[in-house]
Amino acid sequence: MFGLLKKKFKDLSDKILGKSKEKIDSEDQSQEETSSDTSKTLDVPEEKSPVSKEPISNSEELSVPKVEDAKEEIPVPKVEDVKEEKSTPKVEDVKEEIPIPKVEEIKEEKPILKEEIKEDKQPSKAYTDLESKKVEDVKKTTFTKIKSLFSSKIKLSEKEISEFLDDFEISLLEADVSIDSSTAIIEDLKKRLVNASFSKTNILEDIKKNIKETLKEQLNIDCDINNYISQKQNEPLIILIIGPNGAGKTTTISKFANLYKNQGKSVVLASSDTFRAGSIDQLEVHAKRLGVKVVKQNYGSDPAAVAFDAVASAKANKNDVVLIDTAGRQDTNINLMQELSKIKRVVKPDLTIYIGESQSGQTIVEQIQKFDKEIGVTGVILTKIDTDPKGGVAISILNEIKKPIFYIGTGQEYNDIEKFSPEYIIERIV
Repeated sequence: MFGLLKKKFKDLSDKILGKSKEKIDSEDQSQEETSSDTSKTLDVPEEKSPVSKEPISNSEELSVPKVEDAKEEIPVPKVEDVKEEKSTPKVEDVKEEIPIPKVEEIKEEKPILKEEIKEDKQPSKAYTDLESKKVEDVKKTTFTKIKSLFSSKIKLSEKEISEFLDDFEISLLEADVSIDSSTAIIEDLKKRLVNASFSKTNILEDIKKNIKETLKEQLNIDCDINNYISQKQNEPLIILIIGPNGAGKTTTISKFANLYKNQGKSVVLASSDTFRAGSIDQLEVHAKRLGVKVVKQNYGSDPAAVAFDAVASAKANKNDVVLIDTAGRQDTNINLMQELSKIKRVVKPDLTIYIGESQSGQTIVEQIQKFDKEIGVTGVILTKIDTDPKGGVAISILNEIKKPIFYIGTGQEYNDIEKFSPEYIIERIV
């Protein structure tokens, strides 16, 4: 506040100096004013008592501290210059022009400021209502939080669910699950999670439970091979094994033979892979180890003829199962695909099983679709799944192709073959 007063006093002093300069420029007016002033001053000595009272009153008014501050800020040197230029007592005029009334105006402004401050200290009704509303909101939030502490179930927000599903979808794709299958799983899972309640103490397990239930519904296909075998009287079960090169067809046939032999059934092996060098010898080694019969011809023989002889031998000897080995081939080789079609027409197998590596990823899905289109595929056996840390391709086979997976190969030994169940893959993913 004192700085404000000083500034006002400084402004007043500047105005005073400006007026004094204007008076100097207008000489005629100044002479008239000086003559009138001198006449007044000459009359003053005759009446001593009034003269003595006027300066005393002026001195009392000038003794106010604030007026003294104003005197300090008035540039005295400029006033002295005025005195030197004019011999007339214009100093008295300057003294008379000191804005004493304005000092009173400043004094009057003080109570106005106090009144304004008093008015600001009194809050308005709107402000009071707003503050009370904030307090109520805080109370409600606090009560809601306290209430949630006693609740054992919670729900996830849509944002939390979306973030989780985005991460889970990436995990499915990294596990060799196809894009179409991943999308179908995520959409089904989202419906579950939005309407589900989760335990506060075990939320992760609740989410896993929903994921497993979703995958089970998506993979709801009967994979029991016995349900795909028609009951025949005095006829052997004929199984045709097909697939690409190096997938493990011959090894899988030997595991199949051991499996049926352990069930007390008689087995005949047909070496219809007359193209690959050593294929016939390899199958004979397995047959000797297992103690089962093998039907073969020379390399380069007609594969369909070898398969026909094996079926005829099984019927004649009343064997229970015939397993037909074939050469590996790609679905793009038209001649070899036609060769398979010929074998199928000749022997009319009960089951046509595609053998594929679990590590092949989405390639195996496309191959099965093409083999199924050209020849017809009953089901699938996934090999080398023990070396595949992902195994998500099984989900794509079941979800997209809708073909059952009968068995999975888990090693190199004869007993390393297991019946497939969707739970096996689900447990590996979740």
